[in-house]
Amino acid sequence: PEALLYRVILSSSNPGDVILDPFFGSGTTGVVAKRLHRNWIGIEKEKRYIQIAQNRINAVQPEMHDAATFDVKSKAKSAPKVEFSVLVEHGYLQPGQRLFFGKDKTKVATIKPDARLRT
Repeated sequence: PEALLYRVILSSSNPGDVILDPFFGSGTTGVVAKRLHRNWIGIEKEKRYIQIAQNRINAVQPEMHDAATFDVKSKAKSAPKVEFSVLVEHGYLQPGQRLFFGKDKTKVATIKPDARLRT
């Protein structure tokens, strides 16, 4: 389904990337890739499906590409990370310190000296 391919292509590629579909069929991958400003390679041996795919892809008129609009990568996920062990090694967290999970005071983890957690 297009909706599923939309999510897969959006989450696993960037505009300008190449999407390969070795079983192109009616061209759903090409249609979605074109909408999302991806290039695609489709492999299909049935001439009937090749024509159907070509007609579907030709009918797609994607919006103009604007990098800011099509940049959907999470800034938080790409931000620099600090390893938990570094926080312990530099004294920001202490071995033996208890960590609580949200407002539930019954769920607790204790920091071990090697920065692992005991729950």
